[in-house]
Amino acid sequence: MGKKECTEALTDIDHLKIEFDSSKGRIEYFVVQYYAKIHGKWQTIMRLDNSHGVPHKHVYHLHSDELKIELDQENSIAFNEAKNYIEENYLKIKENFLNTWLKNLLKKTLNYTGA
Repeated sequence: MGKKECTEALTDIDHLKIEFDSSKGRIEYFVVQYYAKIHGKWQTIMRLDNSHGVPHKHVYHLHSDELKIELDQENSIAFNEAKNYIEENYLKIKENFLNTWLKNLLKKTLNYTGA
């Protein structure tokens, strides 16, 4: 099949970039990246890929460090599940991206322990 790349507009300000390379029906390389326009700037919010040979997920937050999680899945499963997960949950994912900073601030200043 070879290399394929596309961008899917979830909304005017929420996009999903999908890129993969396959050979003999198997996904060899993939990137599924959710990004959104926040404060007039495009921001990567979540990225799942296998660029280091192992499927993994990058979770970004507006004002804190990136979280990288290794996935115990084969490429094809990780690719398909990543696309479906982001399409179904992108609003919650974006809310988490934006709210992590506020939660951290509240914890530091008010000793807030809420979820």
